Amino acid sequence: MQIIAFIIFFIFAIWITSKNNPEMIKLYLILTCVVLVFFSGFRDAHVWADTDSYIICFRKTPSIFDYSPLDSPYGYNERGFHLLSVLIKTISNSYQFYFLAIAAITMYYVSKGVLRYSSFPLIGLAVYIARFFAGRNMMQIRSGLAYAICILGFKYLTERDWKKYFLIVGIAWCFHHSAIIAVPLYFITAIRIKKWHVFWGMLIAFILGGFFQSELQLFVTDNAEDFGKGMTSYTKGIEVERAKGLANPLIYYQTFLLFVYTYFEKFLKRNNIHYYAIRAAYLYSTMILTTFCMFLGLSTRTSTLFATMEIAIIPSLLNLFNKKERIVGYLVLGVALTGIFYMNYIM
Repeated sequence: MQIIAFIIFFIFAIWITSKNNPEMIKLYLILTCVVLVFFSGFRDAHVWADTDSYIICFRKTPSIFDYSPLDSPYGYNERGFHLLSVLIKTISNSYQFYFLAIAAITMYYVSKGVLRYSSFPLIGLAVYIARFFAGRNMMQIRSGLAYAICILGFKYLTERDWKKYFLIVGIAWCFHHSAIIAVPLYFITAIRIKKWHVFWGMLIAFILGGFFQSELQLFVTDNAEDFGKGMTSYTKGIEVERAKGLANPLIYYQTFLLFVYTYFEKFLKRNNIHYYAIRAAYLYSTMILTTFCMFLGLSTRTSTLFATMEIAIIPSLLNLFNKKERIVGYLVLGVALTGIFYMNYIM
């Protein structure tokens, strides 16, 4: 049922995009986001991972009348997310309202990001739904909210406005501490990343991930506690045993997409003033994913923040087709996104 709904949404997204009517595009985008909010808010607690845990945490969250800044959040460390939960608890004690409120805030920032960075916003939203919605809005809602906030900061990377960029990252950090990984990106984008930087960066990442796994594993394990107690759980046990290393297909998916986006730099940069910031972020993401491939959760969770920029990267590739040929691009993209959607929701 979900996959049929996605296909119908994508067909309408293509039709409305072809009309080139900004108001109609924005309206359809908002309506879709509203549907997604309700889909997330009324999800089955026993089907989606982490949902039961968040329900327990919410039930132990006080209302604003019993709240103290000295209270420690139950089940997680982020006080910003705890305060948000307190405010929601003050309005309603329903965990479904809790999920609805968080989903609404998250999708608000996602919609802003799609409209700001994507050449074709509805296609960008389709990418988000297929690739990220299940993990971020249905399970890992703290990181989903934090990463959605971080998306807005890319504008300030292009404008080199460090005050606004770090303010946004700081706010996102209050909701999930992994947002701290966005800090180095400001300094990385101070260098105009060239094509050869992309090639050599990925070559180094493959060498590190392929030939220095034991050294990296020792280094990360020894320093994991410096990044918080939760980080240690990503460096041992099942997180190492289930890691696929360089056999992880996601590595090659992102590498391929990165190289395509880089190869057509001369053309694509004309259609997006944030091209270089987006490419630097995606390079950063793919290098993290490849270098730390010996850790399942650590590599995927840290790299996924900047992988979000696929909402801009993938739709931009449609600009490589003229209007008559674009139906071919829509068809290829529709099949690919449907496959990704299937893997994330059905399998």
